[in-house]
Amino acid sequence: MLKKVLSQLISYCGEIECKHEPLELVFKIYESYIKKDFIDKEHLDYKVYHCEALQRVTDEVLKKFIVAETTKSLIPTARFGNLFLPGESGLTRSYLDYGDLRNSNDYVLIYAVDVEDNSCNIRIEYDNGRRPQNVWNYPIKNKMFWIIPTTTKITITKNKGNQINCLFTTTMQYV
Repeated sequence: MLKKVLSQLISYCGEIECKHEPLELVFKIYESYIKKDFIDKEHLDYKVYHCEALQRVTDEVLKKFIVAETTKSLIPTARFGNLFLPGESGLTRSYLDYGDLRNSNDYVLIYAVDVEDNSCNIRIEYDNGRRPQNVWNYPIKNKMFWIIPTTTKITITKNKGNQINCLFTTTMQYV
């Protein structure tokens, strides 16, 4: 008998203790937010240019959790931050480029930089064979990360807290 796995979704979730102060990351995202605020109030992604703390977060997650399980390498393609004011929620989005699947991202890394406890969740919608629209909800806490396939749909639920929640996102491709 021969067994062959035809399809499989793997996501990773965990907590990392980075040797950096999250304030550096928050500042970089706020800096981008302030610049965009005057230009486009509807845009929720704030591009984060080179930031050493940001690079350390990405490297630590990839080194500890991905490299040990696969022979392929993941490289970051885009980095941005999201700020959610009290009462604000994220859009449901898919990071897959259906127009160019060959060059599309494979995974998305979401890292909770500064989030008030029990204020919001990450909601992941995925298809499981003939059972579409399965949902996985996970509460967001500081220093938590999620690595999720881009074939899923991701939503950050409404911020029920009293502070601005700050998340960092990196899209990645296999090499």
